[in-house]
This record gives sequence, structure tokens and C-alpha cells, in this order.
Amino acid sequence: MFLYIPIIINILGSLSSQRYTIDLTHITFEWYYKAFSNKEITTATINSLLLSVTSAVIASVLGFLTGYAYMMRKPGGFVETVIYIPIIIPEIIEAFTLATFYISLGVEMGFYTVLIGHLTFNIAYAFVILRSRLEMISRELIDVAKSLGAGEITVIIKVILPISYPAILSAALLTFALSFDDLVKTLFTTGPGFKTLPILIWSMTGRGGISPQINAITAVILIISLTSSLLISYILRRELIKTYY
Repeated sequence: MFLYIPIIINILGSLSSQRYTIDLTHITFEWYYKAFSNKEITTATINSLLLSVTSAVIASVLGFLTGYAYMMRKPGGFVETVIYIPIIIPEIIEAFTLATFYISLGVEMGFYTVLIGHLTFNIAYAFVILRSRLEMISRELIDVAKSLGAGEITVIIKVILPISYPAILSAALLTFALSFDDLVKTLFTTGPGFKTLPILIWSMTGRGGISPQINAITAVILIISLTSSLLISYILRRELIKTYY
């Protein structure tokens, strides 16, 4: 109730014809139009989408390759611990240390510094999803493919990828949602010329309090995040049914 009631109120507020009260007698999309007619909001939306898509693609590819290497080599627990660290440690600590590292190197912060920051945790999340799927693949299947003359790359492309593509898609959706929603790490690693939607909402709230335009923007972010979550759940559930039944 504490989680979903505020979400519902936020969405209703974005559809209200009144600025400070929820009045649904005349449902309007005026606040959405005003929000996304604003150049600053449009630029922040494009930045968020570009960052999230790029992060999701790179993290899914590297997460898959890391998961495949882990499945084939079976390294010790130390390697697994190193991969899980970005998930375990507090995000603000990770963001602060990364920002300090950039400053010490004299790096100009912007899109690429934020992207690297997002990849540090997105690769770990992608690995968690993909490792569980890859470990379900029988080694005998890989050995048979190799005995029939398939090389390592051929095995990956023609055997591993077709089996694990639902998990890759799930990892891409999850990492996209994580990047799109992230505030803390983005705030610490960005520069003055690069703003994402979460940063813009944070700054707008600080400047003028809650407005229907902010309700509209957050409603869009919620819809994107919830859609990604539902798709991940559907894909993984369908894959589990196919695997076990």
C-alpha cells in the first residue's frame, strides 16, 4: 500500500485538470503536452534513452560473455565475489569513489563517464540473470557441437545464443530500466552539460516543488519501468515453463 498508493496518486495527478488538487471530472493530457514541449525536458528524455539503450546493449553483451566464460571455466569464489561487489556495496559509496577517480584523472564528466558508471553495476546484474540460464545448458551439447567440428565462436552463435536469447532479452530490459531510473550514480558522475530525466526531476523539485508537469514526467518513467518489469517476468516465466514442462 505504501508503495503503490503514491504511484496511483501521482498518475492521477498527471491527468487532473487542476494544478494542486486531483480533479478527474475532466481528464486532461495537458501536463504531458506542456512537459514534453519543454526543450529541457525533451533533451533530458533523449539523453536518458540514449544512455539506457547503450548501457543495456553493452551490459548484456559483456554479461553474456562473462557468464559463458564462468560456465566454461568454473573459477573460484573470488571471481564471483568481485562480480557481485557492485550489487552489494551502497550505490552512493560506489558513485562517490568513481567521481573521485574521475576528478583525480582530470576527466571531463558527461555522457561517457555516466555510461561507465552505469556499466559497473549493469554488467553485474546482467551476469546474475545470464549465468543462471547458461548453467542450465548441458555441457554435453557443447561437446557434441565441438566434436562435429564447430569452433568456439560457432558454438556461441549457433548453440548458446539461440538457447539463452530470452535471458539476454531479460537482462537488456532490466539494465535498461536500471539506467533509465538511476539518480545517485548519474548525479555524481555527470557534468554540467548532460542531464537525464531523474536529475531534471530532482532539480525541478528543488526549484519549485511538485508540479503536474513533474507528475507527468514521473508517470512516463513509471510506465517504462513497469513495462520492462512485466516483460522480464513474462519472458522468464515462459522460459521456465518451456524448460521444466
